Amino acid sequence: MTPVTQGLQVAPDCGKAFEALLGSAVEAIHVTDLTTARRVLSQLEQQEIGSAVMQIDGMGRRAGSSAADQIPAMLQPATQAVINLEADHPAAALLGSCYLADDLHAFLDYWQANPEFSFVAVATRKGELVDRRGLVSGGFNKKPENSIVQREIDLRETAKAIANEQKRHDDQQKVIDGISAELTTAESDLEAKRAEVLAATQEVATIESESRG
Repeated sequence: MTPVTQGLQVAPDCGKAFEALLGSAVEAIHVTDLTTARRVLSQLEQQEIGSAVMQIDGMGRRAGSSAADQIPAMLQPATQAVINLEADHPAAALLGSCYLADDLHAFLDYWQANPEFSFVAVATRKGELVDRRGLVSGGFNKKPENSIVQREIDLRETAKAIANEQKRHDDQQKVIDGISAELTTAESDLEAKRAEVLAATQEVATIESESRG
């Protein structure tokens, strides 16, 4: 059993759309068969442990692709929200016939004009959602939730920022080290020149002394 979002890298600007499309399935567990799912559900209920959402392998719709001319330009397949999604990943089945839209109202206008358009759900990057039953979710969320998907995105982006900052620091340190090395060399050369001048001065003094004697 594994979380259905395990190993996924959702595009940073698609986190809310991805969460809206999956809904409760964001925290679902992928199980190998119906027998396992029933056993888990029975145990959770009998022991009053809690509840769970499970995706059963081989059941439900697999991700499919409609012909390009059937998808309006304003939409893109939801699978494109995931950077590294493979066809056999559990999340691929959940995103079948789901789409991303740039504008909620533009899609609603399109759907009203084309009621035969087939889809499971359409989400915007703001997290607005339309499903095939005619339910529309949107408006202003006063208490936005930071789900596991968004936390993973934030963590990954923070790690990238830290890595970039570390690289800049390392690059700056290399420049500083280079300047320090040049300064050390210059100081050594200066000391050598001072030693030469001192030696020459002493030689001149010695010659002058001998001349006077």
